[in-house]
Amino acid sequence: MKIFNGTLLDNICLGNVLEEGEAVVQFCQKHGFDRYFESLPQSYLTLVGEEGINLSGGQQQLVGLARALYRRPQLLLLDEATSALDRQTEQFVLDLLDRLRPQLATVLVTHRSQSVQLTDRVYGLATGCLEEQKAVAMFS
Repeated sequence: MKIFNGTLLDNICLGNVLEEGEAVVQFCQKHGFDRYFESLPQSYLTLVGEEGINLSGGQQQLVGLARALYRRPQLLLLDEATSALDRQTEQFVLDLLDRLRPQLATVLVTHRSQSVQLTDRVYGLATGCLEEQKAVAMFS
């Protein structure tokens, strides 16, 4: 996920901020991102800097997730999308994805066992090959 030099709002909407800005803020409030974004120095108008230099790795991941979800995809591919998040923020993301499950198919690549609890199916990879399908209950 690429973070562009601009504001947080620019990075989420990737469009005309004048037209979409309020919709982005409402989306973030509805889905709980506001508790993370409104605490930034200038809230949604915070300059994130080139490559997101003014944000932590976890904040960058939240921006990427908010950007992806704002587009209302039918399929969401997440590769280590919570790797830089603390456990509490990771739980926020997992709870959000769980709430969105009825309308959003998600493929989640992760090494964190906490994330596996969200899944319907788990596939293990070994030396680049699909090794086995495991029942989620095995990870409980």
